[in-house]
Amino acid sequence: DNAGREGAEKAARAICSSVNVKVGAPMALKDANDMWRAKRGQEIMRSIWNATSYRPKTIVSMADIVQRVTERRKVDSTPYPYRGFNEILGGIRDNEIVTIVMGSGTGKSTLCRSIAHWLQKETGDTVGGLFIEESKERTAAGIIGMEIGRNIAVDPSLSSAEEVQAGATALKLTEKPIYLFDLSFETLAVDDLISQLRYMAKVLGCKRIVLDHLSFIAGGIETGDERK
Repeated sequence: DNAGREGAEKAARAICSSVNVKVGAPMALKDANDMWRAKRGQEIMRSIWNATSYRPKTIVSMADIVQRVTERRKVDSTPYPYRGFNEILGGIRDNEIVTIVMGSGTGKSTLCRSIAHWLQKETGDTVGGLFIEESKERTAAGIIGMEIGRNIAVDPSLSSAEEVQAGATALKLTEKPIYLFDLSFETLAVDDLISQLRYMAKVLGCKRIVLDHLSFIAGGIETGDERK
Protein backbone atom coordinates (compact mmCIF):
# COMPACT_ATOMS: atom_id res chain seq x y z
CA ASP A 1 0.00 0.00 0.00
CA ASN A 2 1.02 3.65 -0.13
CA ALA A 3 2.25 3.68 3.46
CA GLY A 4 4.43 0.63 2.79
CA ARG A 5 5.91 2.14 -0.36
CA GLU A 6 6.65 5.41 1.42
CA GLY A 7 8.28 3.49 4.27
CA ALA A 8 10.41 1.49 1.82
CA GLU A 9 11.48 4.70 0.09
CA LYS A 10 12.40 6.32 3.40
CA ALA A 11 14.40 3.28 4.58
CA ALA A 12 16.21 2.93 1.25
CA ARG A 13 17.11 6.61 1.16
CA ALA A 14 18.51 6.41 4.70
CA ILE A 15 20.98 3.59 3.97
CA CYS A 16 21.68 3.81 0.23
CA SER A 17 24.82 5.87 0.73
CA SER A 18 26.60 2.97 2.45
CA VAL A 19 25.10 -0.20 0.91
CA ASN A 20 23.63 -1.28 -2.41
CA VAL A 21 19.91 -1.29 -1.68
CA LYS A 22 17.51 -3.27 -3.82
CA VAL A 23 13.76 -2.72 -3.88
CA GLY A 24 11.24 -5.23 -5.13
CA ALA A 25 8.51 -4.30 -7.56
CA PRO A 26 5.17 -3.36 -5.96
CA MET A 27 2.81 -6.30 -5.53
CA ALA A 28 -0.80 -6.42 -6.64
CA LEU A 29 -2.30 -6.64 -3.13
CA LYS A 30 -1.77 -4.72 0.10
CA ASP A 31 1.10 -6.76 1.57
CA ALA A 32 2.86 -10.12 1.52
CA ASN A 33 0.28 -11.70 3.84
CA ASP A 34 -2.59 -10.81 1.49
CA MET A 35 -0.59 -12.17 -1.45
CA TRP A 36 0.07 -15.45 0.43
CA ARG A 37 -3.59 -15.87 1.42
CA ALA A 38 -4.56 -15.32 -2.20
CA LYS A 39 -2.18 -18.17 -3.17
CA ARG A 40 0.08 -15.77 -5.05
CA GLY A 41 3.23 -16.59 -3.13
CA GLN A 42 5.26 -17.12 -6.31
CA GLU A 43 4.76 -13.44 -7.16
CA ILE A 44 6.36 -12.54 -3.83
CA MET A 45 9.40 -14.64 -4.72
CA ARG A 46 9.67 -13.06 -8.15
CA SER A 47 9.44 -9.59 -6.64
CA ILE A 48 12.33 -10.38 -4.30
CA TRP A 49 14.57 -12.10 -6.85
CA ASN A 50 13.93 -9.50 -9.53
CA ALA A 51 14.45 -6.55 -7.20
CA THR A 52 16.33 -3.65 -8.81
CA SER A 53 18.99 -1.43 -7.31
CA TYR A 54 17.51 1.59 -5.58
CA ARG A 55 18.37 5.03 -6.87
CA PRO A 56 17.10 8.22 -5.19
CA LYS A 57 14.53 10.06 -7.28
CA THR A 58 16.82 13.08 -7.33
CA ILE A 59 19.54 11.16 -9.24
CA VAL A 60 18.76 10.86 -12.96
CA SER A 61 20.68 9.00 -15.65
CA MET A 62 21.25 11.04 -18.80
CA ALA A 63 20.44 7.90 -20.79
CA ASP A 64 16.87 8.17 -19.52
CA ILE A 65 16.35 11.73 -20.77
CA VAL A 66 17.84 11.60 -24.26
CA GLN A 67 14.36 11.40 -25.77
CA ARG A 68 13.26 14.44 -23.78
CA VAL A 69 16.26 16.35 -25.09
CA THR A 70 15.24 15.60 -28.68
CA GLU A 71 11.72 16.84 -27.92
CA ARG A 72 12.85 20.23 -26.56
CA ARG A 73 11.66 23.19 -28.55
CA LYS A 74 13.36 26.50 -29.03
CA VAL A 75 11.89 29.12 -26.71
CA ASP A 76 10.10 31.99 -28.45
CA SER A 77 11.94 35.27 -28.20
CA THR A 78 11.69 38.91 -29.23
CA PRO A 79 14.84 40.69 -30.44
CA TYR A 80 16.40 43.56 -28.51
CA PRO A 81 16.97 46.88 -30.26
CA TYR A 82 20.71 46.24 -29.91
CA ARG A 83 22.66 43.79 -32.07
CA GLY A 84 25.16 42.97 -29.33
CA PHE A 85 22.38 42.07 -26.89
CA ASN A 86 20.85 39.71 -29.44
CA GLU A 87 24.18 38.04 -30.21
CA ILE A 88 24.95 37.43 -26.55
CA LEU A 89 21.49 36.83 -25.06
CA GLY A 90 19.53 35.48 -28.02
CA GLY A 91 16.77 38.05 -27.67
CA ILE A 92 14.15 38.54 -24.95
CA ARG A 93 12.98 34.99 -24.27
CA ASP A 94 9.53 34.24 -22.91
CA ASN A 95 9.16 33.38 -19.23
CA GLU A 96 12.56 34.72 -18.22
CA ILE A 97 13.70 37.59 -16.01
CA VAL A 98 16.52 39.71 -17.41
CA THR A 99 18.38 41.73 -14.77
CA ILE A 100 20.37 44.78 -15.88
CA VAL A 101 23.12 45.70 -13.44
CA MET A 102 25.26 48.85 -13.72
CA GLY A 103 26.65 51.53 -11.47
CA SER A 104 24.55 54.41 -10.18
CA GLY A 105 23.85 57.12 -12.75
CA THR A 106 25.14 55.14 -15.74
CA GLY A 107 21.84 54.99 -17.62
CA LYS A 108 19.95 51.90 -16.47
CA SER A 109 16.60 53.71 -16.52
CA THR A 110 17.27 55.16 -19.96
CA LEU A 111 18.15 51.70 -21.24
CA CYS A 112 14.96 50.26 -19.73
CA ARG A 113 12.85 52.98 -21.34
CA SER A 114 14.54 52.38 -24.69
CA ILE A 115 13.67 48.68 -24.51
CA ALA A 116 10.07 49.52 -23.59
CA HIS A 117 9.93 51.93 -26.55
CA TRP A 118 11.31 49.26 -28.88
CA LEU A 119 8.83 46.63 -27.70
CA GLN A 120 5.94 49.05 -28.18
CA LYS A 121 7.11 50.17 -31.60
CA GLU A 122 8.35 46.95 -33.16
CA THR A 123 6.32 44.12 -31.59
CA GLY A 124 2.72 43.22 -30.91
CA ASP A 125 3.45 42.60 -27.23
CA THR A 126 1.58 44.58 -24.60
CA VAL A 127 4.11 46.36 -22.40
CA GLY A 128 3.93 47.25 -18.72
CA GLY A 129 6.27 49.59 -16.88
CA LEU A 130 7.03 50.03 -13.20
CA PHE A 131 9.50 52.90 -12.99
CA ILE A 132 9.40 53.28 -9.26
CA GLU A 133 11.76 56.22 -8.75
CA GLU A 134 10.16 58.56 -11.27
CA SER A 135 6.70 59.90 -12.02
CA LYS A 136 4.54 58.36 -14.71
CA GLU A 137 4.78 61.63 -16.64
CA ARG A 138 8.60 61.41 -16.59
CA THR A 139 8.45 57.85 -17.91
CA ALA A 140 5.97 58.76 -20.63
CA ALA A 141 8.06 61.77 -21.66
CA GLY A 142 11.14 59.60 -21.89
CA ILE A 143 9.47 57.01 -24.13
CA ILE A 144 7.69 59.53 -26.37
CA GLY A 145 10.88 61.59 -26.54
CA MET A 146 12.70 58.59 -27.98
CA GLU A 147 10.07 58.37 -30.68
CA ILE A 148 10.41 62.02 -31.73
CA GLY A 149 14.16 62.22 -31.13
CA ARG A 150 14.03 64.87 -28.39
CA ASN A 151 15.04 64.63 -24.75
CA ILE A 152 11.79 66.13 -23.51
CA ALA A 153 12.08 64.24 -20.24
CA VAL A 154 14.88 66.64 -19.26
CA ASP A 155 13.77 69.72 -21.24
CA PRO A 156 10.05 69.84 -22.16
CA SER A 157 10.60 72.99 -24.24
CA LEU A 158 12.39 70.96 -26.91
CA SER A 159 9.06 70.00 -28.49
CA SER A 160 5.59 71.40 -28.99
CA ALA A 161 2.37 69.83 -27.75
CA GLU A 162 1.60 68.84 -31.33
CA GLU A 163 4.91 67.01 -31.67
CA VAL A 164 4.33 65.15 -28.42
CA GLN A 165 0.87 64.12 -29.60
CA ALA A 166 2.33 63.02 -32.93
CA GLY A 167 4.85 60.84 -31.09
CA ALA A 168 2.10 59.25 -29.02
CA THR A 169 0.11 58.60 -32.19
CA ALA A 170 3.13 57.02 -33.90
CA LEU A 171 3.50 54.69 -30.91
CA LYS A 172 -0.18 53.71 -31.25
CA LEU A 173 -0.74 54.25 -27.54
CA THR A 174 -4.52 54.47 -27.99
CA GLU A 175 -4.76 51.09 -29.70
CA LYS A 176 -2.08 49.35 -27.64
CA PRO A 177 -1.43 51.21 -24.38
CA ILE A 178 1.74 50.96 -22.35
CA TYR A 179 0.51 50.42 -18.79
CA LEU A 180 2.48 52.35 -16.18
CA PHE A 181 2.56 51.94 -12.43
CA ASP A 182 1.52 55.04 -10.52
CA LEU A 183 2.90 55.39 -7.00
CA SER A 184 1.36 58.81 -6.41
CA PHE A 185 -1.71 57.30 -4.72
CA GLU A 186 -0.07 55.14 -2.07
CA THR A 187 3.11 53.40 -0.98
CA LEU A 188 2.83 49.67 -1.49
CA ALA A 189 4.53 46.84 0.36
CA VAL A 190 6.50 44.30 -1.64
CA ASP A 191 3.67 41.71 -1.66
CA ASP A 192 1.25 44.35 -2.93
CA LEU A 193 3.70 45.38 -5.63
CA ILE A 194 4.06 41.80 -6.80
CA SER A 195 0.28 41.49 -6.96
CA GLN A 196 0.28 44.53 -9.25
CA LEU A 197 2.77 42.73 -11.50
CA ARG A 198 0.46 39.72 -11.61
CA TYR A 199 -2.48 42.00 -12.48
CA MET A 200 -0.51 43.50 -15.37
CA ALA A 201 0.34 40.05 -16.66
CA LYS A 202 -2.93 38.20 -16.07
CA VAL A 203 -5.60 40.86 -16.51
CA LEU A 204 -4.02 43.48 -18.79
CA GLY A 205 -2.15 40.88 -20.84
CA CYS A 206 1.29 42.48 -20.48
CA LYS A 207 3.73 40.03 -22.03
CA ARG A 208 6.74 42.21 -21.25
CA ILE A 209 7.09 44.16 -18.01
CA VAL A 210 9.96 46.55 -17.31
CA LEU A 211 10.69 47.04 -13.61
CA ASP A 212 13.04 49.84 -12.60
CA HIS A 213 14.49 49.18 -10.19
CA LEU A 214 14.84 45.72 -8.68
CA SER A 215 16.71 46.96 -5.60
CA PHE A 216 13.44 48.47 -4.36
CA ILE A 217 11.89 45.02 -4.12
CA ALA A 218 15.06 43.41 -2.78
CA GLY A 219 15.23 46.01 -0.04
CA GLY A 220 11.70 45.19 1.09
CA ILE A 221 12.21 41.44 1.41
CA GLU A 222 13.08 40.53 4.97
CA THR A 223 15.91 38.09 4.29
CA GLY A 224 18.92 40.18 5.23
CA ASP A 225 20.51 39.13 1.95
CA GLU A 226 19.96 41.39 -1.08
CA ARG A 227 21.18 38.65 -3.46
CA LYS A 228 18.09 36.58 -2.65
